[in-house]
Parts: sequence; C-alpha cells; structure tokens
Amino acid sequence: MDGFLVVNKPVSWSSFDIVKLTRNTTGIKKIGHTGTLDKEASGLLILCLGKATKLVEEFMDKEKEYWVEGKLGEKTDTDDASGKVIERSVVRDIPLSDFKRVIGEFVGEIYQTPPMYSAIKVGGKRLYKIARSGRTVERKSRKVSVKSIDILSYSFPYFRLGVVCGRGFYVRALVRDIGDRLGVGAHTRRLVRTRMGEYTFHDALTVDELRDREKIISRCIPLTPIQKSKIKM
Repeated sequence: MDGFLVVNKPVSWSSFDIVKLTRNTTGIKKIGHTGTLDKEASGLLILCLGKATKLVEEFMDKEKEYWVEGKLGEKTDTDDASGKVIERSVVRDIPLSDFKRVIGEFVGEIYQTPPMYSAIKVGGKRLYKIARSGRTVERKSRKVSVKSIDILSYSFPYFRLGVVCGRGFYVRALVRDIGDRLGVGAHTRRLVRTRMGEYTFHDALTVDELRDREKIISRCIPLTPIQKSKIKM
C-alpha cells in the first residue's frame, strides 16, 4: 500500500504512537509522519505509507494552521501546561490594545528560538532528551514564516489565537515570546493543528479507525501521477 493517511491525533498520543498503531494494523513497516505534533497537542498528522515515505519533505513544506489557547503571567519549563511553573508575574491586567500591538510584531518572516522541549538535534542529541536530564543548551534562532495570527478571544490572562504558518514554526515558542514581549511570561494551555496544506479534519481518520485495516485501505490517499514520477526520479 503506497499513499497517505490523514489522522486526527488525540492528546497524550505521540506522533510515533500513531505510526506504531498504523504499522500494527496494516503490517506495513515503512511508514513515516510529516512533522512531529507534541504529545500534549492534538490535531492533524499526515502519514506516508510505503513508497510515499520518499515524499515526506514535500508534505513538511505545506502550510499549517493551528488553534492555540495561552495563559499570560506564568512561564513553564516546557512552554506548555505540562511543565513546572518557573516564573509568575504580579501584573493583573494588560489592555487588549497592547496585546494586539505585540501580536502584530510576530506576523511575517521572523526569527524564533526553538523550545528546549523539542525534537531538534543539538550536538547529535534531541533537545527534549537534554532538557529531561536537567540541562539547558543554547539554541540558534531560525527564520520562520507566519502568514497570519487572528485573535479569537482575549480576557486576561487567557487568550485564543488562530495561526497560519510555514515549516519549522513552534506555536509554543510563539506563546512564550508573546508573554516575554509583554513582560509577563506565558505558556500554551491547549494546541490543535487544524489544517496541513489542503487537508482538514474532514479528511482525517480517528485512532479507533486506525485499528480497522479495511477502513485504512478505503481512506488511503493514492499517489498522483506527478508524485509517482518524483519517486522514480
């Protein structure tokens, strides 16, 4: 079976958990995913099956859309609600006008420092493994692209955003940096990937459906002629 699966990953499942379940159901060993989704996050994950694994990079370049809920006034060591609070602010309110101004500063091409708890490698080791050992290392800022950020709701200290971005962008880092720019700190409470390229929840299989081989076969997106030609090249 060569093609793609769009999966709605639930919270508490790692991206590899989804790959492992799909391997067990289908018997296909060659399966890869097109961009890690945090264990604490939920939403769309695209799997490449068989020969389609040669096109992983193509899918990683697709535009992504997220829904995120953040909390101002508290920083955590993981930049999300699963971590330990390391700073608390005494500020009791921030005007919406100030919040809007800061949000606007993150639209376009920006430089972003990845979180310590991420899958990026430094010195051959995953950052999250270094972080779990209690160490922090310097991370290089990377240029990333943010197409748009919409404020869906704001009631200090909580806010919700809709974010459309490119490859390599960390929403947790965005929330962290918004808090730092406002001088109060912040962390991510909930994160959902709602779109990858042209794919949405309408195309997605649930975890329960991934246990059904016939369902996977019927929902597998086949390779297009152009994609087949790329694989042969």
